[in-house]
Amino acid sequence: MGNSGLIKRVISIPDHQRTWWQIMAWWELRRLPYNLMVALGGTLGLLLFVWFNKLPPRPVPEPAVAPLPVILFGAGANFFYTAGWVVELIARNLWPEKVPKLGPQLLLTGSLLSVMLALFPAIAGFVAWVWRAAAA
Repeated sequence: MGNSGLIKRVISIPDHQRTWWQIMAWWELRRLPYNLMVALGGTLGLLLFVWFNKLPPRPVPEPAVAPLPVILFGAGANFFYTAGWVVELIARNLWPEKVPKLGPQLLLTGSLLSVMLALFPAIAGFVAWVWRAAAA
């Protein structure tokens, strides 16, 4: 099964209208893969940040990765993940005929944005390296 087949399987929902607890269960069964994906993106982002800081022309002293921002990011990512099923439940009650596939759309969009945010340190490290190289 290719990546697109796996993604379709992960985001698939039944054709019938789901109860509130089925919506919550659908989301919660996907929380661990979401957390692993965001953690992988965050780890890669931090490793690349450190690597960019070691590059010439002027390496930066080893930056300390403070645990509080990492913990706050993880808590924030999970808060917004939970907001996904809350928004789906509210929308389902307000516009049931218009939002049958809202959950998968929210999950994909939120996951993409979370991973992009987790990669932000790498982007910041790259920009800082370019700045140092241009100033050298």
